Amino acid sequence: MSSWNAGDLTGFLDCYEVSPQTSYLTSDRIVLGYWEIAEMYAERFATVSAAQRGMLSMSLTRVVPLGAEHALAIGRYRLSRDQQDGGSGEGVFSLVLRKTAQGWRISADHTSA
Repeated sequence: MSSWNAGDLTGFLDCYEVSPQTSYLTSDRIVLGYWEIAEMYAERFATVSAAQRGMLSMSLTRVVPLGAEHALAIGRYRLSRDQQDGGSGEGVFSLVLRKTAQGWRISADHTSA
């Protein structure tokens, strides 16, 4: 979250598992593979200003263990933006996290507006 707000794409992507199996889903898009997800975010970061990208905040509603190496996280996000930059947006997300050698990383991200 702080990396998004600072415009640090590399730092923001650090929360995702670097794997061809990592997935990102929205209401109308499916992106498969860490590098494809990174490319999607790079396009977003390159084509909008910091003000248009907005300030991200998140709140977790629930975290459920799915065994020793996986967990499900459910919550809400909010992008705060001025009206001229697209207005604020919010939605819900569910994340499947996997315990890796680098720590817990997102292996599946389903975010909807």
